[in-house]
Order: sequence, then C-alpha cells, then structure tokens
Amino acid sequence: MPPKKVPAAPSKKTEQKKKEKVIEDKTFGIKNKKGAKQQKFIQQVEKQVKSGGVNPRKLDDPNAKKLEKEKKLKEQKELALIFKPVQTQKIEKGIDPKSVVCAFFKQGQCTKGDKCKFSHDLSIERKAEKRSLYCDMRDDDDKEGDTMDKWDEDKLKEVVEKKHGGGNRPTTDIICKHFLEAVEKSKYGWFWECPSGQKCIYRHALPPGFVLKKDKKKEDKKDEISLEDLIETERANLGPNQTKITLETFLAWKKRKLKEKQEQAIKDEEKKRSDYKAGRQVGISGREMFYFNPELAAGDGIDEGDEAISSYAREEDDFEDVQYRELDTDRLAFEASEIDINGITVAAEDRLKASNATDNNKDTTVTVDEGAVAVAINENLFVEEDLEGLEEELGDLDLEDRQELSTAETVELSKDFPYNSRDVSSGINLNEFKLGKENLLSYNKDSEYKYNLLNHFGYLLVDLTKLDNMEYEKQNGLFDVFCEQPNKRMKLNSGEAFSTDVPSGEEYIEENEASDDANVDGNESNVSQKVQQMMKKMGYKPGKGLGKDDQGRVDPVEAVTQHGRRGFGHLVPGLKEASLKWNPEEEEVKAIEDIDWLRNVRSGTPLAEDLWEWMKLGPKKFSIDDETMFCNPEILRQIINSKTIFDKLDKVEMRKARTRSNPYETIRTVNFLNRAAVKMANIDRACEFMFTDPKSLDPNELLYFADVCAGPGGFSEYVLSRKKWHAKGFGFTLKNENDFTLDEFFAGPCETFHPFYGAKDNGDVFDAQNQEDFRLLVMKHTNGKGVHFMMSDGGFSVEGRENIQEILSKQLYLCQCLVALMIVRPGGHFVTKLFDLFTPFSAGLVYLMYKCFDSISIFKPNTSRPANSERYLICKRKKIDTQATIDYLSHVNRLLSMNDENNDVIELVPLDVIEADTEFVGYLRNSNDILGRKQIVNLLKIAAFCEDPTLIERKQADMRKECLKYWNLPDKTRVRPPMTKPQDKAQEILSGSITLLGCDATKLKNDNIHSTLLKTGEPYDWYCMPCGTGPNIEEDKIATFYLGLGRRKVYRYAKGKWESVGDAKIELPSNTLVYAELVYEAKWNGKFISKTRALHILDAYMLGGEDISKLYISHRYELTKKFCDALWKPVPNDCICIRAKDRFLLKPDIQKKLQVTQRRALKLPLAYGFAKSPLEYDDETDANEPVYAAFNSVMFLRSIASPWARHISRRTGEFYVYNLITRQTEYEVRDKANNRPAEAEASFVQAFKERVVWNWPNESTLTMDVFSQMLNSSKRT
Repeated sequence: MPPKKVPAAPSKKTEQKKKEKVIEDKTFGIKNKKGAKQQKFIQQVEKQVKSGGVNPRKLDDPNAKKLEKEKKLKEQKELALIFKPVQTQKIEKGIDPKSVVCAFFKQGQCTKGDKCKFSHDLSIERKAEKRSLYCDMRDDDDKEGDTMDKWDEDKLKEVVEKKHGGGNRPTTDIICKHFLEAVEKSKYGWFWECPSGQKCIYRHALPPGFVLKKDKKKEDKKDEISLEDLIETERANLGPNQTKITLETFLAWKKRKLKEKQEQAIKDEEKKRSDYKAGRQVGISGREMFYFNPELAAGDGIDEGDEAISSYAREEDDFEDVQYRELDTDRLAFEASEIDINGITVAAEDRLKASNATDNNKDTTVTVDEGAVAVAINENLFVEEDLEGLEEELGDLDLEDRQELSTAETVELSKDFPYNSRDVSSGINLNEFKLGKENLLSYNKDSEYKYNLLNHFGYLLVDLTKLDNMEYEKQNGLFDVFCEQPNKRMKLNSGEAFSTDVPSGEEYIEENEASDDANVDGNESNVSQKVQQMMKKMGYKPGKGLGKDDQGRVDPVEAVTQHGRRGFGHLVPGLKEASLKWNPEEEEVKAIEDIDWLRNVRSGTPLAEDLWEWMKLGPKKFSIDDETMFCNPEILRQIINSKTIFDKLDKVEMRKARTRSNPYETIRTVNFLNRAAVKMANIDRACEFMFTDPKSLDPNELLYFADVCAGPGGFSEYVLSRKKWHAKGFGFTLKNENDFTLDEFFAGPCETFHPFYGAKDNGDVFDAQNQEDFRLLVMKHTNGKGVHFMMSDGGFSVEGRENIQEILSKQLYLCQCLVALMIVRPGGHFVTKLFDLFTPFSAGLVYLMYKCFDSISIFKPNTSRPANSERYLICKRKKIDTQATIDYLSHVNRLLSMNDENNDVIELVPLDVIEADTEFVGYLRNSNDILGRKQIVNLLKIAAFCEDPTLIERKQADMRKECLKYWNLPDKTRVRPPMTKPQDKAQEILSGSITLLGCDATKLKNDNIHSTLLKTGEPYDWYCMPCGTGPNIEEDKIATFYLGLGRRKVYRYAKGKWESVGDAKIELPSNTLVYAELVYEAKWNGKFISKTRALHILDAYMLGGEDISKLYISHRYELTKKFCDALWKPVPNDCICIRAKDRFLLKPDIQKKLQVTQRRALKLPLAYGFAKSPLEYDDETDANEPVYAAFNSVMFLRSIASPWARHISRRTGEFYVYNLITRQTEYEVRDKANNRPAEAEASFVQAFKERVVWNWPNESTLTMDVFSQMLNSSKRT
C-alpha cells in the first residue's frame, strides 16, 4: 500500500479566516460595548491572535531572534560544561604525575583527596607555561587597562615608589649579560633570578630578530660543507684529463721531494754559516744549541763530513747492539715493481721469504723472478703541484712514536683480490687508512700496485691489488679514512681481518724491534720490553696472576662479543662458524637470468587407468632428513643445518642482516602493492613476456587471467599495469584478512578484476565445491574456453617448522595445480610458487604437470630472496586432454582433506615410473642441487652479516637500476594517485576540445535533410543508433558526457557543470570520458520480467587513459565493446551494466533496422529490442530472448570526414570513398585490409560536433515513411 500523501499547507486567506473566527469567539458579546476596558481587551486579543501568542514587542525587535538563538546556545554550552564526563587521565611514560593537575579535581569530582597520584595545585598549570624570552616580566603588561580606580592602597604605594622613589630604575635598551648567559646555557626559566637582583637596570628580554650565539653557530655550521664534499667538488673541477697517480710516479715524486729537501737543508746551512760568520746572525735557537757547532762556522776549512748543523743527528740509544738502516727509496721502488711470470705482483710473503734468505746468506742482493720488469718513472710528473700537505702527512710516518706493529700486515683494498680473505688467519682488523690528499689519489684500470711504508720502529705493508679505475668515492669506503698518529692502530674500512705472521728475518724490520720484543725472563713474548719491566716491578711472575696470593687474572680479557640487541653472553650456536665459511666468490649476481626448460613434446597425458593405480598411502611424515632421492644428500644436510642456526637468532637481527646482504633487496615493491608484483615482472621477463604479451592473442580479444591464493593481489596489479583494461582477471583467495585489496591497485585498473569466493563465500581453495564454482564462472565469462594463464602464490606461516615447509604445503601445492588444469585453456600457461621439492609427493606432482604441458621450468627469480627455498614452477602450453589428471587430483584432494595421519597420500606417481624418465629425474635433481647450493651460500652470507653489522652489499643500487631496466619497469616509488576535481580532469583530457561540452546536436527536420544527412548525395557517410533520449525525458536520462575517476567516482555533465551520478552504482576506470545515456532495460527471465538500469555508451573519447578519439568510428566501437566486456560483472552484483550501443550504417532500408515494439507488460510504451550479450546467457533458450530499452530518438554520427564521401560501386557493389575536391577515389577494403585514407576518417570531435538527432517515433512532421522515401530518392539520383 503506498504511503499517504502529506496534506498541502493552508493558504494565507484560510489562516486569516481562522484567526478572525478565533477573535470573534473570544470577544463574543462585548464587541459592541463602548467601555474603555472592553475595547482595550478586544485590541489585546486581536494582537495576541494575529501574532501567534508572541509578545508584539519581541516581534518589533529585529534582533530578537538572534538574541534568542544565542541565549539557547549559551545554555547548551553551560549544560555541556556542567555534565561533561571526565575521562581517565593518561600521561606519557617517564612524566611525574604530581606535575599534572587532576582532571577530576578541576571539575570538583575527585574523591581520593591526598591519596590521588595527580596534583591538586592549580598553580602547576602556570608553571608548565614557558617563560617568554622576548618579554621582560618586570614590565607592566597592561598599562592602558590598569587605571587608578582599580588600585588599592598597596598598589598605589608601589606605583609611587616606582615612579618617584629610590627604587626607580633608569630605562635602557641594553640587554643584561646575566640574562644572555642564562639563555645561552639554557638556564633561563620561571625560577631564574638575576644575580644583580631586582635593581638590575638592564633588559631581561631579547629584541625581535636577535640571534643567539649557539643558534648562529648552528646556522654557520649548516652553510659549511664536509671535507669529503669539498674534496669531491675540487676533484670535479680538475676535469677528466688529469695525470693518474701510480706507485711508480708517487715514488719518483717522493724521491725528488726528499732530494729537494736535502738540497734546501744544505743551502740553509750555508746561508746560516755565512750569516754567522759575517755577524748578521748572533744568537742561536734553543734547538740549535744541541747540534750547531759555531767553531765550524768560524773558518772556511771544514773537513768532509763535518757540518755546522747536523740535520740527521740521532740521540744516543740505551742499547748498544741496535743497528740502524736508512730508507732506500730506489730499492723500495724496485721491490714494488716486482712482477711474476703471470703478470701478478709478487706477494708480500714471497718477498719476505726472499729477504730472509738474503739475510741468512749475508748477501745484500735481492732475489726476483725472471719475469720481473723495470718500470719507467716520470720524475717530472708532479712539477708545479702543490703537494706540501701530502709531504707533511707522509713525513708523519717517520715519527719516533712507537707503533705496536712488529709484523707486516697485508690489507686488501679491492673486490678482485686473487685469494679468499676468509682463508687467512685472523689478525689485526685494519680500518680507515688514509694516504695524503684524497683528491690526488686515483688509479689506472687493471693495474696492480704495492706501496711499502716503512719507519724506524715498525713495518707496514699495504697491498693495493687490481683497483678498477676507481677514484675517491665516499660510499665504497676505500679511502674515506684518516691518518692517525703512528702509535695508534691504522684501520681500513673493509671490516676484514688479516694475518700478521711474518718471518722474523724480514729485511726492513729494524733490529731494535727484536731487542724491544725480547722478554726480560728469556721467554718468548709479543709484549714490549718496557711493559714487561713494569709488570716485573709490580711482582709479576710468568704463568701467575698479580696480587699477594697470585689471585689475579692470568688469561687475557676477551673482546666484547655482544651484538645488537642480544643479551650479554648470549651466543648463537654455529653462527660464528657459519659466518667464517662464507665465500663471496661463490655468489653469482647478475640482472639477466637464464631459464632452463624441460620439454615434453613427444609423450601425451597420463591415462585414467594408470593414474588410479599410482597412488600410495602411508603414515604421514614430519621430517625430510632422509628425502635424498632427488637431491644431493650433503646439500640437503647443509640446508637443514643452515636453517637451524637461525632458529635461536633474534628475528629483527636476522631480518636486518638479510636486508643488508641481499643484492636485490632495494628493488622492493617499486610502484606496486607488494613484492609479489615485482616477482611476476621478473618471471614474465625471463619467459620473454609470454604471460602479458602472448603472440597468438587477437587484438580485439581480452586477455583473460586468473589469480589464485594471491591476496592482496600483487600478481594481478602487475598484469593490469601492463595490459590496463585490455585484460580481465578472476581472483580466488581467502576472504577477509587475506583478501584482495582492490583500492590499493595504483599501477593498474582494478575495475576489470573480479574477486570470487565460491558457493561457501570463504575463498577456500581446498573445498571441492568452491573449485567447481570457480571453474563455471571462468568458463561462462570466457565463452567456455578458459583463461589464457593462471598465477598462484599461496603460502602460510610455518614459523618454527621451516624445515618441513614442503610437507605442510603439499595440499596447497596440489589444489593450485588442480585449479590450473580446470580453468586454463589449451595452449595456456601456468605459474605457481613452490618451496622445497625433495619428497616423492612433490616430485610426483611436478611429474604430472610435466605430462600435462608441453614444457616446464623450475625457476628462482632474482626478486625471490636467495636465502629461502622459494621457487616457481612455470608450465608452458597446456595440452588438450587433461580431464583424467583433473579427476585423479580431485580424488587425492578429498583424501587429504580427511586429515588421516595414518593413511596419508605419500606418492602420486610410483618412484619406478619417475625413475624411468631419466630426463625428468636429471632435471629435477640438477635443479634441487643448483638452488640448494645457492641457498646455502646466501644463508652463510646472512650469518656473516649477522656477526659483522658493518658489512654491506655494495651492488644493491646497481642491481636495482639494471634489473628494472631489463624488466621494463619504471624506477619510481609507490605514490597514491592525487585527488582530482572532475572539471580539472575534463580539461586535462579534452584540452583544446573543451568546447565539446557545450555543443548541441542538430535537430533533423524535413527542411534540413539535404543539408545534413544527404549533403553529399548519399547517406553512407553516417551511422545511426536508437536512443532513449527524448524531449520529455528526465534530466538524468538524457545523453551526456560521463567522466570516470576510478571505481565509483563517476560524474556526468549536466547544466554546465559536473555532478555525481548519485545512487547509480557505475564503475569506470580512471581517465575515462564517454558520451552515453542512462536507460532502463527490461528482459524476461523465464518466470518474471526484470527491469534494471544500464549505461549505454554512444561514443568514446578516452577509455581508461587510452585516447581513441582519433580512430575511425568502427574501430572506436570495437574498442568500446571490448571495454564493456572487461567491465562486465558476474551476477549477482550491485553495479550497473555498461554496454556499447548498437549502431549500423545508414542505408535506404533503415526502417528494417529500426523496429519499434510496443510492450505494455514491460511498462515501456515504445521499446527497441537488441540481442543479449553472451555473458548474460543462463541457458540455450534464454539466448533467444532479447533485451528491451526505451526508444525515443535516433542519433546520427558522421563517419567520413569532409570533403570525402562514401559511395557504392555499381560495378563491384563495394564501398569506396571519393574526395570532392581532388577527385581522388579509393576502395575502402583491398585484399581484406583497410585501404581507406586516414584523412577520410572522421574523428570523435568531428562526429560529435556534426551529430544529428531525429526525435522519432514521437516526431509528427518527419515520419519514417517520408524519411525512407528521401533516402531512396537520393539513391536513384
């Protein structure tokens, strides 16, 4: 029953009559009395009734309503304040509750009293306020408002004292120094008092714009650049054509500098002697007192060897047996140039052995290889160079501060070091070593250098091996270092440890070092003699501790072994040992990957009678330690052991080490939802884009794909980013927490992707009914063919049971492969994620997929972290007859769903059948071994990075750039699309054609047919389509532009502005602009007639960001149909159906096409019937029942641009186009290909501007008969 109508409001006359009736009733009997009281009463009644009971004075007041409203608002605020509930107070951790005022106390509701943990002192709130630095608290804050009428006697006395008394302080703008000091040291506050007291005459406030010294320093510091940046700037200014420094040129420069220094010293000595002799210099310095001989300067006769100033004099040493040797630069250069027969610099150990042999034989010659060659040195290389700073730094190496380095240390400075540094016994960790000015350090490519630095008390060998044309770079840390005093350890930022075991006969070790290292007790020791003497004085005895009872510690104090957030003393068993086994050379890092296919072209799919005999049941296994049939047993053991090491390691520490060690880690998600999308991009590129760019796909056909067990949808987002709306996806995954997040699809349109959850609406892939429902859905929407490819990425947490992940995931493996066989079309592809493939069950499943496809590959992409066991099974070109395998796997799935641990399916294919196929077994074993070794190497690498937090993988940035370029992915971060106003988006899309929005159509009448449709003589230039738009149609049903901004953000253009479509649930991809109309459709469903709304697209300008406005009208129509098929939603759904409006070429037989139907049962007086889409078929009989829509007009769109015209050849009966100006003639189709000139095709803008609308069948002046006669007459002429 319809709701009752609301009665209309009474008119003013009716209201006036009612009021007069009330006045008459109240004054009945006294109206004619002449008494003043009676007349006054009558007037009051009249005013009261006419004013509606409101006081007339209030009616006269214009602000009465405003005041009343403010009064009510004030009352509401007071009530809200009174009855406002007090919330429980919360304070941050570490804050004293007594410094916070109790909220209940302020409301007068605190009942705890002194027991309350919060303060009841209201003055605390004032104390919490910061004291202003720009306001002197001694000033009067409110001088204008503080007048005498508000003063009491005390206040008056205070003012008089300030004004005329002795306490009056003179005014000055000078800032108090005590105040500035307090502010600078952050001591100024409410409780600060000036040391000068209240009589301080200086300001206690900062003037506006005043900058403190500490802030000034910070600003100056911001303007400064670091030393490293300064070096890089100066290096860049030098240019590329500078001389490269090598060891030989460096030694030549050093030799020349030493020679110049000696010559300069001789010159200075001669000048000083002549000055002293001539009397120009009388006094001498304090240093000269010890080595200047004035007698030698007195006369000219100086013997050879005598010098007035001894520049090289040494102090007498305490040990008489010490021998000294000077630095021989020539010999140093000769040793540095020693090259063996292989072209490699002779190792330090070999030279040391040769030197030892020389010392033992008392021979001064140096033994070198036969292949040693001399290196030419350009001694004039560094002429005009300002290298005084470098000379000083290198001179520091000769200081007499003793280095505690008694042996040689070899330091690796290159990634191409010829041997594994991990094989060298642990020694001193050299870090942060610097040589001179970094901007002068550059090296030639593929060169080998050795640089020996010697001083009088220690020997340090730095081996610079195979440096690849590298200049100073901060990120590689090779020379981002500093030169400390020689008595400190010199370190290199490589984090490696090196051996310090060098033979004691090294030629260049000073002999005083041997005496220095001699033990006072005659025992061997590495402790210096001075330290031993100090220990002996304190009562030290070898092998015993210090103290009266020898109770001191004997063993040396161990170094700190605590790492990161580990507890003190916490050790992870096997972690350190594993880290030492890591060999960087075993890791292969490259962007272009090789994929190995196993082909099965000759053999067919398994037979049904064979399959049912293959299954083997047995007790469920919970260990894979003995599963070595398809892999190397040693590799399996190492994988299990390597995984076990990390069970007791902190997850955060493990994750950080994994992030730092993975060369491909910085690729991350790029601009996608998650890393799964980048994995699919990696796999797609490795397979030569066989998923997103199949060669056999028809241009007008959608690319259908399925995404199973893949929430939140990274795989699908990648495919849609490649194909946009030209691909349609079907998703099947667990609902709710693991669901697809379509709103997060930023890289591709989610409108063409449809999630499905099965009959049970839970998305459980293990459920057989859900599998069948998903198959029916896919087959219905793909015309019974199936999808072109399916992807699956299922997985679940196996924390604590990582070693048996394969066993726990067996049913997931099986169901993903089963669904693929059910929905992938013949010739289609399949990719799924797997883990370990060691058990017979997994091997049998892969064998069945191998039999059902032409080729398979087990592939681990770079984007899959190398330390895990993840890999992907890729199946190419599905075979036709796979139904027997589908039935077999469905039966196995039902058995696995029973969860019977005593009767578990342990084999899908007998081992003897698998072993018989030697090609398959060899491929599987080889794949497991290769991936297993790769996993072991990277697990050991993570262990090494856990042990040494300073290690980093330097190839991450390069790998990101190379991989993204190879995969054809944009190198940008993920950003949410900006919110855009519809008017701005329309302006962006239409650009110069924005005037189309206000372009009206031409109305077709009798007098303008020949000037519009028949302007060229024949009507073949036009296409026509029936529309629901008419003269008396509602505003929202009229054809107009519809703009899509993504999902349900759809707008229509009406009355000169963009407005939302309201309750019409339309989904359009972003950047979509179409000319369409919203109509009602009616169709017979067998039992009843359903009436629904639909959006009919008449023409399209842009579809999902693809501009089609320049294409021919037929091409635009085909793309629009494809676009609508991609947006089609399975029933049931709450979205409005979107169709491409039927259109046909205008011919004289138009009345046969435009058939009007009167369907009263459909509640459509005049309807146009059109065929259903195949996606709407429920059964075969339903296909013959048409769909009806309202028919109120006919729209004509131009397809041939002027001055071209379309005609029919009388000789061949084919269409051709003719240029009315140039008289050029071209057939539209030649050799089954389009031959129409591009300039003859009307664009969207031309077609829309010249569109013609005929309001038929409601038009009375121009009927269908008259219109047909005109068309036929034009044909005859």
